[in-house]
Amino acid sequence: MNKTFIKLISLLIFSVGVILGVALLSVATWGALEASVFDSGTNQRGRIKLTCPIMINQSEIGKLSITIKNPTEDDIIDRVKIRITNGFVTLYREYNDRYNLKPGERKRLVWEISSQDAAYDGLMVLAKVRTRPTYPLIDKQGSCGVLVINSDPLTGMQTYYLASAISLITCITGILLWKKSNHPLRDRKRAVYRAMNALIVIIFLGIVTSLMGNWWALGLFLLVGEVLLIGSILAYFISE
Repeated sequence: MNKTFIKLISLLIFSVGVILGVALLSVATWGALEASVFDSGTNQRGRIKLTCPIMINQSEIGKLSITIKNPTEDDIIDRVKIRITNGFVTLYREYNDRYNLKPGERKRLVWEISSQDAAYDGLMVLAKVRTRPTYPLIDKQGSCGVLVINSDPLTGMQTYYLASAISLITCITGILLWKKSNHPLRDRKRAVYRAMNALIVIIFLGIVTSLMGNWWALGLFLLVGEVLLIGSILAYFISE
């Protein structure tokens, strides 16, 4: 098979994976960033992880959850308040509850969301939770943003996992084909090959970061890294 044709195919496959990887990280980072500024009137001193899906489909019921615990040797009361968008950023559903926790006790709290809660014309559900436990434990807060997509019959997270797998597989396949069609790698080609490998690593880290939760600052940092590497790779192919 003609080497030039293989080069073009490899770059096309690699580009599909990169575009998909950048899109996934962008969506997750945008959601986390929007959630961090939602209902920002009061900020708690600590952080609590609000677990939520990155995506839900339009007919899916998603679940948000936190785990509150009592690490002390005395009974405590933990007051929990969560606000979830109700079609608009300025409108929300609010739940306020008190929980009595015995020493060492843990309790998982769960709330349901759907596409009906999404702000921005049905695009994203935003939520922020705050806890106020008994002294000496500190107040905490957590947030998340959930993108609403049309992905039936797959759930939102099934779609995310599938897209992540396709992104990584196409990136790896593309770079292996490109390396084979450019063997032996010398000088600038070797540098480009290393840049392509670094880009795959950052895309993988972006997927992992997205699954970890509200790490929007790290997500932005990785996005900048992706853009810089893409720019350096494009510069090589333009000048070739």
